[in-house]
Amino acid sequence: MGIPSNQIPTEMRAKLGLKPTPMKPQKRKSGYQQPTISPKRRKKIQAWIDEQRQTGNGVFMPVRTYSPNSHVHFHTHARRVRTIRSAISFAMVLYPIHPPAIVLITRYSQQLLDKHENLPMSMKPVVDEIAAFAGVDDKDPRWDWRYAQERAIDFGVRIELVEEVA
Repeated sequence: MGIPSNQIPTEMRAKLGLKPTPMKPQKRKSGYQQPTISPKRRKKIQAWIDEQRQTGNGVFMPVRTYSPNSHVHFHTHARRVRTIRSAISFAMVLYPIHPPAIVLITRYSQQLLDKHENLPMSMKPVVDEIAAFAGVDDKDPRWDWRYAQERAIDFGVRIELVEEVA
């Protein structure tokens, strides 16, 4: 019986001619880890975001909307909604919309959603924040919500006032 080899100090290990202390395997961090983006791709994405902000009507915000079919923990869902709503509230300061109005919300993403069910539900936090900023409910008959989506290299949402109804 002796001292376990992993408890022998490094200096003693060298004198005894033993190998260096074996490294303990790193524990894997739990949860989602943000993928790394290469600088070249990051530059391309930033150029696309800048182009979207300068072209077209309305306001563009680089936020990601999620499919209602992505089943996640309720805290994760709440955090996602809070992030989207805070970004949209910032956009509403720049581009206020008040009823009566026809509003077109365009979703930019790498994958398209089902336009009949999933697209409107993925835009629910956006719609809620626009209506909350205007001080009315989103089911108010003076609002007419229209949805569109396009494939893109990154995620984003464009909010456009199609027509103000008198």
